[in-house]
Order: sequence, then C-alpha cells, then structure tokens
Amino acid sequence: MVTILLCLAPLPALAGASLPVDGVVTSGVGWRLDPFGSGKLAFHRGIDIAVPTGTPVRATRAGRVTFAGERRGYGATVIVEHDNGDRTLYGHNSRVNVHSGEMVQAGAVLAFSGNSGRSTGPHVHYEQIPGGRPVTGESEEVPEVATAAPPKSHGMSAETRRQLEQQLDESIGSLLQNIKSNINGG
Repeated sequence: MVTILLCLAPLPALAGASLPVDGVVTSGVGWRLDPFGSGKLAFHRGIDIAVPTGTPVRATRAGRVTFAGERRGYGATVIVEHDNGDRTLYGHNSRVNVHSGEMVQAGAVLAFSGNSGRSTGPHVHYEQIPGGRPVTGESEEVPEVATAAPPKSHGMSAETRRQLEQQLDESIGSLLQNIKSNINGG
C-alpha cells in the first residue's frame, strides 16, 4: 500500500527544482491526519518545510509573479507562473518581497517565512501546480488542506494506518532530501 501511495505522489515534479528554503520537510503531498485536530484525514497539496520565521524564501524557477499578497488558508503568499504554464506557490510567509506582474529569476527572494494563514508553526508551504490546474482557492475559498472522507481502511486499524502514514511521510522526506542532494551535486 505504501508503494502505491508513493507512486501516486507527484514527487517527479520536484526533480527539476530545488527547494525554496533549507529546512526540515515536515509534511509531504498526500493524505494525512488533519493537523488542526478534526480527527479526519485531509489531503495536503504541497510540502511543508520548517524554518525559523524570517528565513528568505527563494524562487525555485524563473517566472512571472501572478499573485503576491494575503490568500485565505495560505496567509502571505506568492505564486509564480513559469514559461511552460506550471506555477509554484509559496505560502505561510511573514511578508512578501515581490509584486504581482514582476519577473523573477531562480533564487530571487520572494518572501520571508512565517506562520500566517492556517498554520501550526513557522514553515513554508511549497506547492507545484501543473499548468491548467486551478490554484486552490483561486476561484473558490478553499484552505490548503481540503478535508474529505477518509479512504476505506479495509479492516486496517487506526494504529496501523497511523504507522503507514508515518512511514509514508518519512519516505517522502527521504526522497525529497535525495532529490535535493542530487540537484545540489551531492
């Protein structure tokens, strides 16, 4: 089951990009227990990277800033659109450092990390959005974590599910670290 979940996670999208900050990946893309205590499973659309408030958040790719400001659920947010139509979203910042319409190069400081919006602590929410897919909340007010009915457990205990979720988070974290190491040459 974990293998299937890993195959479904859109990790290959990270292969061509570095992470926007150096920190600890605390949550990956996919189903997780809602961190706000509802007890339900929720789908998380990006990765969360824990860093101290005020850490410079850098563009992972060049592009045009299509949004810079407050966004429900994400707090202080920057969205950059790239030449191929894909976008990257950087959320939960303490403040943004760019303006809508501005062209940015990879490595440009877009914002400074924080704890704004629907957040449990200082981190950067980093999301890669394929061209053509709407940005969460762009046409409707939807927070970054969309609560949904949990998938059927097929007799799996809550403890087994929690252990599998933890293994998946650790695997995703390890894969992201390996990708980052390979991109940075070692």
